[in-house]
Amino acid sequence: MNPFDVYRMYIALKMHFTSPTYDFVKYRGRVNLKFENFEKRKDIFHFKKVSKLGDETTIKKYFIANLTENKDFWIGDYELGKKNYHSYISRLESLSYNFKNELKMLDKNLPKNIECNGSTYPKLLNLYYNSNKKISLETLIILLDLLKVKDYFDSNMGDDVFWKSTSFLIEKYRPFFKYDEKKFKEYFIEFCKSCKESA
Repeated sequence: MNPFDVYRMYIALKMHFTSPTYDFVKYRGRVNLKFENFEKRKDIFHFKKVSKLGDETTIKKYFIANLTENKDFWIGDYELGKKNYHSYISRLESLSYNFKNELKMLDKNLPKNIECNGSTYPKLLNLYYNSNKKISLETLIILLDLLKVKDYFDSNMGDDVFWKSTSFLIEKYRPFFKYDEKKFKEYFIEFCKSCKESA
């Protein structure tokens, strides 16, 4: 990718992760930008640097990795950007392993993981909000899919600032996150069986 293409992708993905109305997938990353304006930017060399990371897919993942960590990610934070990217790729490559390990963090009394009582977050969200991120964004999404509780969380915690932000992030990240639903459902069923056996 040339630096202008990188800039265009950066702006489009940043809009996707911050705007309720812009959809990168729907609009195929199209944004109305002029090359002559790009040439005048003082940070143009950052886009040249990122353009050397690899092909279009690699650079898209680089931006997704960083914008899911921080929707205000600055293109000039290159070292942090690479660190977030490598962490993201590692999570995706070890998705099954991570999911099975992160399931062990859940309460064996499964309903307790998703109960909303008005004063505290469900355990599932506490694990995600934990400063050590005991469960990843990917595991959170898979569990919300399998348990079909995102709408339940939205209706019960809709006014909560943290959940609002998380719900928005999930909606924006979901089109880019693919996994084998059948396989992960089997992992979860096995985990549920182990919970019953240990009860």
